[in-house]
Amino acid sequence: MLLLHWYGVTRGDEVIIPAYTYAATVLVVMHLGATPVIVDSDSEYNIDVNQIQNKITSKTKVIMPVDIARL
Repeated sequence: MLLLHWYGVTRGDEVIIPAYTYAATVLVVMHLGATPVIVDSDSEYNIDVNQIQNKITSKTKVIMPVDIARL
């Protein structure tokens, strides 16, 4: 939450997050009043970088990577 504050995320902003993530990832975005924009995962469960560009809008403030596990 502190990093999102540092980047200036607030009500009305959009934050791009991976579909395969913790619930807390979505909840912290919503707690700040921003909108989580979910991008599907690739075959290795990482955010599909090929789909990110289609999700970026004028309201996008952050693309939030998540380290879910080390394999």
